[in-house]
Amino acid sequence: GKGRESGLIDAVWCLASSLVEHSGQDALWRLLPTLQETMHAHPDVVESLKSLVPLRSGGASLPLVDRSQHTQHTMDIQVPQHLVGWLLGGRGKTVQQIQDETGAKISIDQKTKDAGYSVVHVSGSMSAVQLAERRIQSSISLANKDPKQGFGEFRQDTETTEMEVQQRLVGWILGKSGMVLKQIELQSGASVTIDQSTKELGFSKCRITGGFAQRVAARRLIEEKLVEADA
Repeated sequence: GKGRESGLIDAVWCLASSLVEHSGQDALWRLLPTLQETMHAHPDVVESLKSLVPLRSGGASLPLVDRSQHTQHTMDIQVPQHLVGWLLGGRGKTVQQIQDETGAKISIDQKTKDAGYSVVHVSGSMSAVQLAERRIQSSISLANKDPKQGFGEFRQDTETTEMEVQQRLVGWILGKSGMVLKQIELQSGASVTIDQSTKELGFSKCRITGGFAQRVAARRLIEEKLVEADA
């Protein structure tokens, strides 16, 4: 009620007065935007404190807080499964870079991978989420639509590349009952086979077939597994 709000005003007023006395008016000026945000349900409290802070030179008014940037926003983006590895980047570096540059938090839910897609969860302030969405969509567009770089989900001229894998590490790529290899294929969209005809020489050959983005994603996933094996 009014009595409680009056008591709150008195308490905050005493704290603010003490702050001004010990740290100066500039300290309260810098604190007021935060008070506006945290005590938006009690505007009279903040208004009462403004008398402790004179107008800035030139009549500058108190900076206002844009609450849309302090409210948590979320967005879900569906990504074709064969591009998940591309979006993640080696050891998750691409997603981490997008998070660092935008301030948004990004996670990828692959529960629906058998349906051909995963869901990217993006959260943060409105501007961070919007910026992260643009970065993600740009990355997907690059993988699907840049003919100069040989990207393209529906390219007819798929190619096959090979990479050698030390024989002692082949089991890491295959996984139990071939499950790791199948997961690499699902995540990258590429077809991956392992030719062990050279195993007596100490290595086997991974053959990766698909479009450019698919091959890059598969190679990246295989290299991650090899790093894990040597760690």
